[in-house]
Amino acid sequence: MTRNFARLGVAAGLVLGAAACQTTEDLKTISAGRTGCTPDQLTISNQHAAAGGETWNATCSGKVYLCSGVLQANQPTFTDFSCAPVAK
Repeated sequence: MTRNFARLGVAAGLVLGAAACQTTEDLKTISAGRTGCTPDQLTISNQHAAAGGETWNATCSGKVYLCSGVLQANQPTFTDFSCAPVAK
């Protein structure tokens, strides 16, 4: 019985994690308005998905921003997102 619950938990985590993952092009578009750069000027790196959302770095003209997006249940895209300059 315990193994079945463990398997269910792993499967649910994989599904939720996959739902959180956006494409690089999506992240560039989302980051553009928060960084002041156009999507073509941005480079996306350090993309990490979690059950409730995702984090990534957006780089433009030598400036690095830490961005995050939050997912709510049954939503295919972020419901809230933000970017802030990374302190050096």
